[in-house]
Amino acid sequence: MTNSGSTSQSRTKKTIPVHPGPDFLSNLPDNIIEDILHHLPIIDSARTSVLANKWRYKWLGITQLLFDEHCMKLSARRILTDKLASIVNSILAQHQGKILKFKLSVLYCNTDNAKTYIHKWIDILSNRGLRDLTLENQIGIAVLVGDWFYGCEQLEVLKLKCWTIELNNSFNTFKHLKDLHLEKVNFSADDFKSLTSRCPLLEKLTVIEIAIPRLEVRCSKLKYLHAQGVFYELRIENGEHLKFLLIHQSTSIVIVRSFQQKVKETFTLQTVFASLASIESLEVWSHSLEFFAVGQIPMSLPNMLDCVKDIFMAVNIMDLRQIAAAFCLIRSSPNLKRLRIGAWIGQMTYNAVEVANFWDKHNGHRSCFDHLNIVKVEQSTCEGFEVEFISYLLKNSPALEQMTVEVLDSIPDEDIMLFEQNLLIEGRSPQTKIEVSKTTKRLMDYPYGWALMVALGFNELAAAHPRTAKFSVVVVVIFSIVIGMILSLILLILRKLYPYAFSIVINSVQPVLSGVMGVWVGMITGTVVQTAILFSMTYRTNWNKEASYAKMRIKQWKEEARDNINDI
Repeated sequence: MTNSGSTSQSRTKKTIPVHPGPDFLSNLPDNIIEDILHHLPIIDSARTSVLANKWRYKWLGITQLLFDEHCMKLSARRILTDKLASIVNSILAQHQGKILKFKLSVLYCNTDNAKTYIHKWIDILSNRGLRDLTLENQIGIAVLVGDWFYGCEQLEVLKLKCWTIELNNSFNTFKHLKDLHLEKVNFSADDFKSLTSRCPLLEKLTVIEIAIPRLEVRCSKLKYLHAQGVFYELRIENGEHLKFLLIHQSTSIVIVRSFQQKVKETFTLQTVFASLASIESLEVWSHSLEFFAVGQIPMSLPNMLDCVKDIFMAVNIMDLRQIAAAFCLIRSSPNLKRLRIGAWIGQMTYNAVEVANFWDKHNGHRSCFDHLNIVKVEQSTCEGFEVEFISYLLKNSPALEQMTVEVLDSIPDEDIMLFEQNLLIEGRSPQTKIEVSKTTKRLMDYPYGWALMVALGFNELAAAHPRTAKFSVVVVVIFSIVIGMILSLILLILRKLYPYAFSIVINSVQPVLSGVMGVWVGMITGTVVQTAILFSMTYRTNWNKEASYAKMRIKQWKEEARDNINDI
């Protein structure tokens, strides 16, 4: 009895009363709860209804509905099917309050009712104060959406990808639209011109691959223009407020020969930049200079680009006409401060007389880039007319402080050193610092790209980046293991199929190879031992110490190169 009483008493003493603490989730301010819900995918927002009583219906009042890759993680769910449409219908039916932003991003539309669904949704959203609308059809065929979105008079941002638009004559204006993004959207050149002219407050316009050969933009408030595709005319009217211009001709003029005559007449430096005196930043990508080089190329534009501070251009360094077009834009920007050149090599041939006449003409033309401080040449191959091109900039830039040339990683070190010596010989301002280094931006262009990661790691040692060098080695080892495992898995899965394909060959060489079986075993054993030794050496390497050694060697080589130049 005594023992049982003491046991029950001890059990009573061990009981610890639990007092529920304050409900922090329910006590959060409404604005914080709304901010949390806005940063969650819509599915996760719906799941927060079980957290607390106060959260139960909060997700139904969020002002952003985003049906994108964050909401639909599996590719199968990113297809606009009748099932997905029913989910969107259900959420819109339950939603309470305003919806300021709506985004639908799918891979493609797998329903004949896509137009009907979207028309219905936009009709609902237009009555909820919609201001930001994004519809993306990533890889599917363009779907006709009609004129439904013209009822969204409060729209400020409109982004469409892979849709077909029909412009309604009864449509007046997007009174509040400031940002318009059109990618792979099908409509006529006249409809495009009419649409942009009916957006009085439009400030940002992005046009990507819309298959319109003639781009005419009428936006008096426009500040940002990105035009990408294949077009033989780019006419910008009322561009007095335009600050940023990006021109991207994505295809060579050789492929669209039918455009050549029209390009020569309408896509010239004089016509495109006729009324763009307020531009501050200019980017000319891909084959754009090739298009400009078709027509007449003046030494400088009639109307100077006095406000331009930054220029980025992609230039075929073998094409003298493209170089002339680049020089024209640089000369026409007297207040230019920063210049980036993406150099690439194309198939162009000139005789010695043409080359001599070209450089005599441009070197004889008085040019002075008084405000140019920084020049960066990317993807250099140390070939073509790069030395002449860079030398021209060095001679005519008295205020130049930094000249950086990034050479492709595939170029031999001997060629790079010779290239750098040629640049150092050329005349330049005393304060100009010339830096030539290797770049890895085009590493994946090569079929052996991952193999180059090892070489990249040791190049990083020379740049005094020990952590980057170590990371490069780790990456290449991991990927080698992963690729080996994948290939082994494929062979294992197909083990019942591939033996039949190779049985005849194997049986033919088997008698011969059987005599060298011992050699094969020895090679495998040696490979395993070598791998273990290399792994141990890599793991125990002092990367900071190796980086300092590499830096000292590079410094010594540079001093020897300067001594050679002084001897010359």
